[in-house]
Amino acid sequence: MVTIMKNKRLNDFLSQYAARDAARFHMPGHKGRRLFERFGYEYFYDNLPDRDITEIPGADNLFLQNGVLRHLTERYRKLYGSDEVILLINGSSCGLEAAVLTVAQRARTRRQRTGNTASADIKIITARNCHKSVLNGMMLAGTVPIYIYPEIDADSGVMAEVLPETVEQSFDENPDAEAVIITSPNYYGIRSDIAAIAETAHRHDAILIVDQAHGAHLKFFDDFRGTKTSAGSLGADIVITSTHKTLASFTQTAVAGLYGDLADPSEFRSMVEKLESSSPSYILLSSLEINADLLEKHADRLIPEWQENLDFFYYAAKSITGLDWIRHPLLDQTKINLSMRRTGLGGTELEHRLRARNIFAEMVSGDNVMLMTGIGNRRCDYERLISALTEISEECLHDRSPADKGGLKPLPAFPLFKLKQHPIPKGKENVPLKDAAGRICAAALIPYPPGIPLICPGEEFDEDTVQVLQKMLGAGQDVMGVDDDVFVLVGK
Repeated sequence: MVTIMKNKRLNDFLSQYAARDAARFHMPGHKGRRLFERFGYEYFYDNLPDRDITEIPGADNLFLQNGVLRHLTERYRKLYGSDEVILLINGSSCGLEAAVLTVAQRARTRRQRTGNTASADIKIITARNCHKSVLNGMMLAGTVPIYIYPEIDADSGVMAEVLPETVEQSFDENPDAEAVIITSPNYYGIRSDIAAIAETAHRHDAILIVDQAHGAHLKFFDDFRGTKTSAGSLGADIVITSTHKTLASFTQTAVAGLYGDLADPSEFRSMVEKLESSSPSYILLSSLEINADLLEKHADRLIPEWQENLDFFYYAAKSITGLDWIRHPLLDQTKINLSMRRTGLGGTELEHRLRARNIFAEMVSGDNVMLMTGIGNRRCDYERLISALTEISEECLHDRSPADKGGLKPLPAFPLFKLKQHPIPKGKENVPLKDAAGRICAAALIPYPPGIPLICPGEEFDEDTVQVLQKMLGAGQDVMGVDDDVFVLVGK
């Protein structure tokens, strides 16, 4: 096995990781070159430097399409069944920020038309497990989040769905809210009842934005199964989808789908243009085209294979002693959330043992290790995973002392604290994290992954939040917003 060197050049690291031939259960969804080779797309990556161009004649322009990019955009509109599609090369983050800005502009325009020019807050009902880009968009737009909280899955401790009645209650308390933002499926793969939430939002003349970054594949599983799980088919108005996470386009590519007439497509495009690079990568755009090719020509082969591989895994996993996984009724099973707590093995140790067997997971959260499958995973990846988990189970059972036979006490997954909210502070200062309890957060603290803020600007630190952050840092978790000296930014 190749040892990955530390403190070396980026390309050294990437070359060595590629040489490992690892089982990749992390983003992106193509999982490496073999998917492209299988369908004859070697030419795509063999001459990438030659494909790195600018808007020369014939290459079209992402922000003024009249040729090859307009054709590609139309293909995605048909693939996702949307009224409008905007290609994104700054990821779903850019699309979510643009969606928030579009909502804010709609609210201001409507207020001007009605003569309501008072400086009332523009409120957006926001699931508290939203990605950091949603909060960044709100800060740019000057809108106010009204947080609602997802349910917690009782068996695993992970964040689950946002209930429609939770959304309804928030509208009862904030009838002037302009939009709702829901993450579905969430990082663990658990979906919310988008149809019911859409009905509630529309009854209040509000736009429903769905962060479907982790569900680019749902539409194609729906086509295969005859189901409706993709947000675009369930009444959402703006759906942001990361094609790179589970499908075959390159990292940082995504699409925004607009449905119905509540969101103005021209306004949305204008906001995207303000946020995206004025020099979009043609390598990323060409990967979107190959992804479209694969879906149009081979989805009827690739999606059933993916389903068969998942069925194989879950069936084989039943015989592994001490292995558990999330069984939530709204779970997208392409996200494999594993726990071996009953054998005495925590999530971090399970991830380490998988990595030692050349299997790389997406994320550890409490006792759970999340493995993200994708369109490029092959049967051999799932077979390697089953073999590794079987070995690990046998090792744990052999090594356990009588005192360990009860397994570990449950370790909480990523927590969401309901903290006191204040206006976002204008004056700011750095203080040691250990002294932050009682202070007002001035810059979000974001464990990555999953990119969900543990505490947002305007929320008040409490002792529990400080302790959880200290434990995360002590376990080697990366937390954006904590500096090298373990200081955080708070209000003066």
